[in-house]
Amino acid sequence: MCKIKIKSNALFSLFLCHYFCILTENWNRSRVTIQFFQISNHVFILGRTASLYFSILVTIQRYLLVAVPMKAKTWLKNSRLHCSIALISLLVFSIALNLPWLTKSFVDENEVYNWETNSTLGDFPYVIKRNEDIAEIWGRPLQDVLVLLKSIVPFPILLVLNGLLYFSVSLHLLSFIS
Repeated sequence: MCKIKIKSNALFSLFLCHYFCILTENWNRSRVTIQFFQISNHVFILGRTASLYFSILVTIQRYLLVAVPMKAKTWLKNSRLHCSIALISLLVFSIALNLPWLTKSFVDENEVYNWETNSTLGDFPYVIKRNEDIAEIWGRPLQDVLVLLKSIVPFPILLVLNGLLYFSVSLHLLSFIS
């Protein structure tokens, strides 16, 4: 019996081919093209946040394996279930951090399409607009906190964890040498 497994990179390649076909057929900036650009931006935002926090998870794992190797083996059992739960939690956390930016824009018709304007905005039949009602739901203080959590906070955490990792490796090397 032949089992056909579709790998994720094959699906991604199919998506890119479909994306390229839509772009080349609708290069006149149709609604579908602008929506694909918007979706690409959302995927980029989610990927950036998930990547930062995945780096933190890997650094925590490395630190635990070096600092307390015996306890870390029991804490970090290498099961697929634990990894899947961690990755799904990471994805949900990334979506939660980026929810205001994912929900407050939409593609709509351009009111100034074919108007005589001083800018090139009149050349586009569709544009990405900001949904003011949803933007008001996410207050400015909440958005500022989320920007801190998704852009600024991960770097000091990575610095501290990598510093602790370096310090613990140095201590183990010194105890090994003496």
